[in-house]
Amino acid sequence: MKMTAEGLEKLSNETGLSIGEVIDRLTMQMKAKDKDLAVSIAYQEVIMQLSNLPQEETNAAFLELVTVLLAMVPEEYAEDVYERAALGRENANRCFERLTPDQRAWFASHLLDDIDNMMRPE
Repeated sequence: MKMTAEGLEKLSNETGLSIGEVIDRLTMQMKAKDKDLAVSIAYQEVIMQLSNLPQEETNAAFLELVTVLLAMVPEEYAEDVYERAALGRENANRCFERLTPDQRAWFASHLLDDIDNMMRPE
């Protein structure tokens, strides 16, 4: 751990970036070696990149991204993708419907806070 801290500090001094910015840059260069990690990193990157856009632009960017991704899905898996998406949407809606208005407001505010905190430099 001491070597890691020293290495980060050295990179920070050499580049003029904060240690948090150095970590962010190193993380952006990271390539996942398993599916779950790859999906998690890709999801977080999409959320971060779209979170500062106005809602209309976010929707348009998301639609464009999904269109490109769907074009890469082999035909034999396309129906499965649609079924999984529909099931995920149904499950999310059912969970959200069970929340009280106060819980919905709390969830929405904390989700926005989490996204905002991810976007702030250290």
